[in-house]
Amino acid sequence: MIDLVTVLIMCCLFALYIDNILIILLTWVILDVTITLANNMEVINMAETKREKFVRIAEARTNKIISMIQLLGNCSNRAAYDYTEKDVNAIINAIDKELKLAKQKFVSSGEKQRNFKLEK
Repeated sequence: MIDLVTVLIMCCLFALYIDNILIILLTWVILDVTITLANNMEVINMAETKREKFVRIAEARTNKIISMIQLLGNCSNRAAYDYTEKDVNAIINAIDKELKLAKQKFVSSGEKQRNFKLEK
């Protein structure tokens, strides 16, 4: 027959066993996440040249802009949105203006443009 002390000792050992399993699982998860992040992150060389930095950043930002323009194009769905030709022209003009300002910055320094707003 198992006495109370034996049961308590077994419970403590079981609790330690469970704690160790949880620690091992937690460590494994953290290690897995770290490895996944390391694999997904772009490794940037500390001796990155200005050209390499420009290419890395410019490509990423250009791709973001293209994605955002594509998302903006989704707003053309008349079944989901109500807009006027005036709204469309205002949007296109604002984008054109910012694009022209960005082009000028590559030639000379320029000012930042304020946020775009449509009339309500």
